[in-house]
Amino acid sequence: MAAKLQGGGGGAAVMAVVVVAMVAGAASGGNFYEECDATWEPQNCWSSDNGKSLSLALVSNSSGSMIRSKRQFVYGSVSTSVQLVPGNSAGTVTTFYTSSLGDKHDEIDFEFLGNETGQPYTIHTNVYANGVGDKEMQFKPWFDPTDGSHNYTISWTPCRIVWYIDGTPIRVFRNYQSSNGVAFPTWQPMYAYSSIWAAEDWATQKGRVKTDWSKAPFVANYHGIDLDVCECYGGDCVYGCAAAFNQGGGCAGQQLTGDEMGQMKWVQDNFRIYDYCVDYKRFNGQMAPELSLLLVVFTAAAAVVGLAGASFRDECDIPWEPQNARFTDDGNGLSLSLVSNYSGCMLRTKKQFIFGSVSTLIQLVPGNSAGTVTTYYTSSVGDNHDEIDFEFLGNETGQPYTIHTNIYANGVGDKEMQFKPWFNPTDGYHNYTVSWTACMIVWYIDGTPIRVFRNYEKSNGVAFPMKRPMYGYSSIWAAEDWATQGGRVKADWSKAPFVANYRGLNINVCECSTTSGGGNSCAAKCASTYNSKSSACQLSDSELARMRKVQDEYRIYNYCVDPKRYNGSVPVECSLPQ
Repeated sequence: MAAKLQGGGGGAAVMAVVVVAMVAGAASGGNFYEECDATWEPQNCWSSDNGKSLSLALVSNSSGSMIRSKRQFVYGSVSTSVQLVPGNSAGTVTTFYTSSLGDKHDEIDFEFLGNETGQPYTIHTNVYANGVGDKEMQFKPWFDPTDGSHNYTISWTPCRIVWYIDGTPIRVFRNYQSSNGVAFPTWQPMYAYSSIWAAEDWATQKGRVKTDWSKAPFVANYHGIDLDVCECYGGDCVYGCAAAFNQGGGCAGQQLTGDEMGQMKWVQDNFRIYDYCVDYKRFNGQMAPELSLLLVVFTAAAAVVGLAGASFRDECDIPWEPQNARFTDDGNGLSLSLVSNYSGCMLRTKKQFIFGSVSTLIQLVPGNSAGTVTTYYTSSVGDNHDEIDFEFLGNETGQPYTIHTNIYANGVGDKEMQFKPWFNPTDGYHNYTVSWTACMIVWYIDGTPIRVFRNYEKSNGVAFPMKRPMYGYSSIWAAEDWATQGGRVKADWSKAPFVANYRGLNINVCECSTTSGGGNSCAAKCASTYNSKSSACQLSDSELARMRKVQDEYRIYNYCVDPKRYNGSVPVECSLPQ
């Protein structure tokens, strides 16, 4: 039986708290009826399951709904589970956020921007401090947020703000206020809010798609409200809350774990679609001040370059058959076509680099892709080249692709490892990442490492790419003489063109060019940079376990266990730990 939430008369009224800061934790799956008031259009808000569940309805362009926690707080975590509006939700905004009151307010946002049926929501995050926001980061969900409930958590401490989805951190905003003057919420008590409202003038595809009001009411469902916070209504309790959350090692004790950092990187590499920090047009060619705190720049032609969601059009050239390439989504999307046995396409980054990670999302050629090869790889130029490969060998309709990996050093390859995918690589996009440091090379698929090749050059004489700057490449080409079932199955050219789609180019590399005079100097600096990172030479236990599972269940060829190929022996590196 549903019960209407009470309309609040200003929440819990402002309490005088003198040097009192109480950390209050609501039980998991807390009660909306007890914890919250309906502060806008209470007739569109109802609770169920004895107050543990909540529904908010958007009835018209001017009649939505909002609830607010009865308690104010400074620091803590707030979370709830939300099932978003299904179907055509264009023009609607569902929210879960924290905010103070009055002018120059502070605010931390989760906003879910609806879309047409079949199109993904946009998960919009932002932070306001002293009334100033403009720190947006947006994501596409890697799940269906309308099919069941998903948990959204905001964690706010004096050191940083973290946004979590289903326990996975998707974004961090650190406190650089005292050291660098970047405003951060530190002293204004906040409430927790949930709401649904109309924003058809901007929310969906920048306002091009309007709300279909014949589908109203639009209903979002919430389950459980968890407030693990330091209750505070202003005054000296602000300092008590700060002290409470700075215990246990201060900011050093509030770092994300290595696994959490890996999870966040995976989300940001694969699903982040907007980051104000790299929107240089918005800031007149400048970067946002806080971004400069994250970049390390070196002299002598070596610089760490980080481009999340970079534009293919801006960052790449097309050195082969440019007529077969098509940019989409303002250059953030790319299609490469194989038109005939001699006419494919290749794209290459403008920047060269030594060490770093490069990644992109790819949707491979669907249907009968036999005889085609789609690639994503890095390579130097010239004789005795270095190269790190992802090659996707097509197959007959209904038969799986072969994921082919290889490495060349000083012009010598023959280090193949192949896998069958544990997913359909033609049904939507999947992320492929090459991570290259002076210690090891790692191939990742959707954040899972599938292979490691370690640097044993000095200790055992195994050649390893160290000194030749590489480019990043993507291509599609014909190889019907060998690609599919050893060349037994040929390409069906009546199905041409064969089209592979790419989305989002992520380059986090140490720039080092053969043409800029950097030479060995920048190579040495790049090696020093990437060896200083704890993750440069060792996978985490979780990553190792995931890699073992992939290799145990999906690896179909490993050059190290092909004794016939090597007359009964195997290469040196095969007997060394990888």
